[in-house]
Amino acid sequence: TMKKRILSLFTFLMLIFCFIVSASAASVVNTNEYIEYFSDGSYATTTIEESLVLTRGTVFLKSGNKVYTYWDAKGNEQFKVTLYGEFNVNSGVSATCIKSTINVNITNDNWKLISQEASKSGNQAKGTVTLKRYMLLIPVETREKTLTLTCDKNGTLS
Repeated sequence: TMKKRILSLFTFLMLIFCFIVSASAASVVNTNEYIEYFSDGSYATTTIEESLVLTRGTVFLKSGNKVYTYWDAKGNEQFKVTLYGEFNVNSGVSATCIKSTINVNITNDNWKLISQEASKSGNQAKGTVTLKRYMLLIPVETREKTLTLTCDKNGTLS
């Protein structure tokens, strides 16, 4: 009957919807944020995003980002630094960083990237950036930031 067909179609669409929602929710496992305030009223947020894990038994690949965003005293975003790390994890035994990259996205054109460097050591991905803010071609502020993304033996990022 028509009623059964509509009910079947509705049930099918609900199952598809639930699958899509659960699949998209799995792409970022964990996000937490830390806020740092500076004496001039500016502030920065640091967020950790843990990506989906690829598992092969007790050995798995874990990846994630540590994102540092700097805001001026008026709440305007100035720049964003993203440290990306990939780790080989032997669950409960060890973690080793296999990839480390750093990316800088400048929102306020008065800031210029002076240097950036990414490295990896043991279970840590590290990145250091230096930026300067210019007013009428004169440097008026310098920000240097080192980010460290650490993966413990259980695959937890910090």
